[in-house]
Amino acid sequence: VLFRSVDLEDIKFHQCVRLARFENDRTISFIPPDGSFDLMTYRLSTQVKPLIWVEAQVERYSRSRVEMLIKAKSQFKERSYATNVEIELPVPPDATNPSVRTSMGSATYAPENDAIMWKIRSFPGNKEYLLRAEFLLPSVSADDGVPER
Repeated sequence: VLFRSVDLEDIKFHQCVRLARFENDRTISFIPPDGSFDLMTYRLSTQVKPLIWVEAQVERYSRSRVEMLIKAKSQFKERSYATNVEIELPVPPDATNPSVRTSMGSATYAPENDAIMWKIRSFPGNKEYLLRAEFLLPSVSADDGVPER
């Protein structure tokens, strides 16, 4: 069996991880705390195929109306599942009246993050889901509203 290694950078572990064990034999050993937590965060320096590929298509139908079509496709085997997937979609800070529809999961506007948060509880392998969002922007541009003298 051939294993391909991936270099991880900027690794940060939750405080419950036994760091000495990891430094000794690269085993991540821990006693989980109560509730949900992030075990580790890291960055990849090499190109890898993402588990979920996200594409965005943005259409501006007028100076004030914008529509986003987001496609999320899982790129792993059909018999596998990704759980509790969250996709954060940035929107302009002055976006108003967002209307969002999804083919799977739920989506909410998070104005404090200037984003739409799309949550999919169970994402099977080799599946594709869509999100369509429409919102308004102020229709003021640089040459609008400048009175002539």
